[in-house]
Amino acid sequence: MYAPGDIDLNALVSRCKEMPRKREHQESRKFSNTPQQQLQQDAFVHSNPPRVVSTAQIRSWIRHSDLENLEQCVLDGHGHALITENASDSRIRTFIKSVPSYMKKIEHLHECVVRGDLEELQANLTRRKLAVSKDDNGHGLLHKAVFLGHKEVALWLLDRFPETAEVRDWVSILPSLKGLSSANICSCDEEKMD
Repeated sequence: MYAPGDIDLNALVSRCKEMPRKREHQESRKFSNTPQQQLQQDAFVHSNPPRVVSTAQIRSWIRHSDLENLEQCVLDGHGHALITENASDSRIRTFIKSVPSYMKKIEHLHECVVRGDLEELQANLTRRKLAVSKDDNGHGLLHKAVFLGHKEVALWLLDRFPETAEVRDWVSILPSLKGLSSANICSCDEEKMD
């Protein structure tokens, strides 16, 4: 750098004059929505973002004995992340030991939907929480029923567990119920009668 006697103020002033200047005030940007309105709108659109569960978050829930979030983690399809964890709390330790059987029950329900086996699904779907469960890919029971065209299963799920219509997959997509209009319901019933 410069020694104290080496600085020439005239040279500094001339160099500053050569530097590009900031532009004069431009027109203010015109937004269709103010940034605050846009933020509120975005928050409304993404009010249920996909839930990514980190190992640190799971360990925090275990440390704080947060059984509700741990159970929701299994229902959201992240049960595999709990299987190898340890806990000092006996309730949490018991829950972690039961996770594999809990996951098998969820897998069985999803297999029933994939096969379109309504009777088996009705016999095994005993808890409301299980109706909103997701598989390892983040798809809910109603997602699968609609996607695979099992109208009877989808209509039973909607009738018995209406909260399944609000279950979003991991990319925040709700099940498309366009194909389940009342006209289709009537035509399904008429086909059964014939």
